[in-house]
Amino acid sequence: MERWLAGAPFPTPTPDALREAFCWSELRKVAKTATVSLQSNTYNVDASLIGRQVELVFDPFDLTDIDVRFGGRWFGKAIPHLITRHAHPKAKPETPVAGPPAPTGIDSCG
Repeated sequence: MERWLAGAPFPTPTPDALREAFCWSELRKVAKTATVSLQSNTYNVDASLIGRQVELVFDPFDLTDIDVRFGGRWFGKAIPHLITRHAHPKAKPETPVAGPPAPTGIDSCG
């Protein structure tokens, strides 16, 4: 504990750095029409990326806001063209949806 405290104060991450830490990324090849697909959605990207493999960086719970990177550089946002899925299917909410309440054995109908 003393060794850990000797290193304090620890830097606090910026909101952008914290957001980035929880983003997911996937690689996609840009089609001849300057589009990429991700989870059945189609996005427009910079035309200079046609034929190249890009990295898509995104919040798995919001597939409408995606950053495009190539060669370690930011190339803008992927513009939603056709959105059919708004969240990544493997992204599970932290709080599960509550099921029906357990039966109490009391019948209030009769």
